[in-house]
Amino acid sequence: STTPDTPPIIRINGDNPAVIQVVDSYTDLGATITGPQADLNLGIQTYLNGAPMNPIVIDTSTAATDTIDHVATDQSDLTSTSNRTVTIEAPAATTPGSSTASSTEATSTAQ
Repeated sequence: STTPDTPPIIRINGDNPAVIQVVDSYTDLGATITGPQADLNLGIQTYLNGAPMNPIVIDTSTAATDTIDHVATDQSDLTSTSNRTVTIEAPAATTPGSSTASSTEATSTAQ
C-alpha cells in the first residue's frame, strides 16, 4: 500500500549541475521516478527555463545558465519537481598565434 499524501520522488539522471562549452551539443539524460511504488509509471513533464519543452533543446551558441525542471503529478494531484542547472561556458581564451588549439564536440545519448 502507498501513502496517499506522499508525492512522487524524482531522481535526476546524470550530472547536476551539468557544465558544457559553447557550441557543444547537449542531450538531457532526464529523470527517473523512484517512489512511491504506485507512482513509478507516471510520466515526467519537462520544462526549460519555465516553458514546457519535450524533448529539451538548449541553445548552446552563447554562454548561459539554463534550468531544466522535471515534474511528475500523481493520481492525488501531488506534484514533485526536480531541476537540473545547465551552465554553458565560453571557451577559455587561447594564446594569440597558437596553432595547437583544437576543438572537440561532446555528444551524449539518452537511453
